[in-house]
Amino acid sequence: MSDWSAVKATLKAANEAEARLTVGIRHSEKIGALPPNLMSAQRDLYEARRLLTSAISSLNPTKYRGKKPSYSRDAFELIQTLGSEGAGTTATAKAAGVSRQTVLRIKADPSAAEAALARWGL
Repeated sequence: MSDWSAVKATLKAANEAEARLTVGIRHSEKIGALPPNLMSAQRDLYEARRLLTSAISSLNPTKYRGKKPSYSRDAFELIQTLGSEGAGTTATAKAAGVSRQTVLRIKADPSAAEAALARWGL
């Protein structure tokens, strides 16, 4: 299977999952309750979209780079430095000018944060 046919197949799966989800929502509005397969269709849709973005990014790495990081390279390095010194999350976030969640995400997986900066050329 070629790369483009894999992308097309994934896109078709995403469209089918979205159609099932839409039908499930319309059905639930008529009967006033959620059908049991609604969550399954929603899960299928999210998985198909994830696979689609993965397939597109493997074909052309600059096409989809993910969400742009909310932090700069300087903020990343400051968070790494303060984290190694034992500073707290709130203090680190204030010093770097980012949210606490961003600090926690960088501390949890610094290599992924570094990769995101590299993808965006930051």
